[in-house]
Amino acid sequence: MSIIDRLKKTKKRMETEKAHEAAIAADPWAGFDAETAGRITNIEKPMVGVQVITVEYEVDGEEYLIQEVVQAKNPPKRISVYPPLEKSIPKMGKIAVGTQVAVCYKPDEPEKAYVPKNQA
Repeated sequence: MSIIDRLKKTKKRMETEKAHEAAIAADPWAGFDAETAGRITNIEKPMVGVQVITVEYEVDGEEYLIQEVVQAKNPPKRISVYPPLEKSIPKMGKIAVGTQVAVCYKPDEPEKAYVPKNQA
């Protein structure tokens, strides 16, 4: 294989990778085509105004866990170092341990998943 052929092959591979990266940037949830029911198993509050949920879900008899930072409809405005006066409201509504939630995952990689109601 000549140097010119190698350069052409490298250029084509780089263009393909750039197109793939652009597609992911346009739709980061592409490929998450399957959906199942999950359940919130834990809620942590690592700092003021931040909640992290742990969701357990099952695919083909195997259990998986994901963790997500709870997104707020009205993120509190911080003017000082003190906690905000108003409470933020989760996008996914009221959350509690045991709450059922939908989980979208990649069929070929079920460990990669997200909670659609929690996304921006």
